[in-house]
Amino acid sequence: METRLASGLCSLVFGLTAWNQAFGDCTIQMFDLPVTVERNRALLSGEINGQLIKIFVDTGSANSFIWRSEAKRLGLEVWDSSAVAMAVGGSIHLQHALVKQLTLGKLTASNVDFTVVGRENPQPDLPAVVLGENFFSRYSSEFDLRHGAIRLMHAKGCEPGQMAYWSKTYSLAKLTRPVADGNEIRPEIMLNGKPLSALLDSGAFTSVVTTGAAARANVTPEMPGVTATGSVTGVGPHAAKSWVGTFDRFAIGDEQIHNANLRIADIFGYDASPHIGSRIAVVANDLPSMLIGADFFMSHRIVVPESGRDMVFTYEGGAVFQTIHKESDPIEEATASSAQAPDGASTN
Repeated sequence: METRLASGLCSLVFGLTAWNQAFGDCTIQMFDLPVTVERNRALLSGEINGQLIKIFVDTGSANSFIWRSEAKRLGLEVWDSSAVAMAVGGSIHLQHALVKQLTLGKLTASNVDFTVVGRENPQPDLPAVVLGENFFSRYSSEFDLRHGAIRLMHAKGCEPGQMAYWSKTYSLAKLTRPVADGNEIRPEIMLNGKPLSALLDSGAFTSVVTTGAAARANVTPEMPGVTATGSVTGVGPHAAKSWVGTFDRFAIGDEQIHNANLRIADIFGYDASPHIGSRIAVVANDLPSMLIGADFFMSHRIVVPESGRDMVFTYEGGAVFQTIHKESDPIEEATASSAQAPDGASTN
């Protein structure tokens, strides 16, 4: 893995308290959001109209949404929409609800129009709200799940390397388009030397490659050494069979992993119209070929810029990819890890 030297330092503002040291022209205003991680689920605490809720962080969802059962429990008025969206597992009907006040840490928003997923929350212990990329794309977002934080930042006059303020070395991955253009984080990926359309998706609890992309990288379910691992599910009603296969080389930007064990599944096999990443809208002919999931987030510290075309990240330790060896499981559950680290990586 190549690393780069961070070009200088930057002055920071933590919440409302400034770091009063001058570090040149780069300034970053920063808001900390404490996050807990449960079974690869990144969770925030918040309030809707004064009622405490749990919030699930899902960068793979273009839009934020609330479960219908939770909207009912919170006393929100829900109205119908003619919209239908596609997700992992097929189509879902969308509704809407107006939240008079949403509180997230020290941030408060009024009169928020939430999409409501038109089916009951399948698990009562799941968070009420899914916070999607339409929220995070308003900021330069730092995902530091390993250390229990997500940081929302506004940066001025900063080079990409200065965003990795915690380390002297860092990695870069080009984004195929600016985040603000489509509420998606699409870093450049190579799998066995083949370019891949990928989505940085904290809502996918393990990373997964589509069967078509795996085949283009010369890995198929029928090959020796490829192991069946039951099925994966998402928000949609259908499950998809999955396998674990070994790929000679995975590269994201200038970070590389050899002999990478990755999950394989036809995750968008039921999609026929606009879909929702791991959860909610891109054009059907622009579906990602890989979801880079929460396992990658847990082993890296990542900054996604609100503008610009470079994602900045550092390897923080542990297995980059996790795989599951159960007869049937949702994409949201991670129980076993492939013991892989980037080539030449050192923790920061």
